Amino acid sequence: MLGSSVCNLRVKKLFDFVNETDLKICNRDVTPSFVFYSSDNYPGWSNVIDVTLVRNGGIAVENWHVSSENSFSDHKCILFICELLSL
Repeated sequence: MLGSSVCNLRVKKLFDFVNETDLKICNRDVTPSFVFYSSDNYPGWSNVIDVTLVRNGGIAVENWHVSSENSFSDHKCILFICELLSL
């Protein structure tokens, strides 16, 4: 994924699926969407693992970003604006 430190067979299959089904990846920055906070037993880490997909031509996605507000989860909130282009 864009900005991810992971590039493996699952990522390749996802990209193949996106290309074969005429989808568009909406992710626009490399801000980590997943954060595993450190503890006494484990080191913390973060990565870009969440993907937002739309079908080409139907919806315009604008202002896509990972929220800096607390989501109370290990996944950050992803916010964006959708505009319907056609029916």
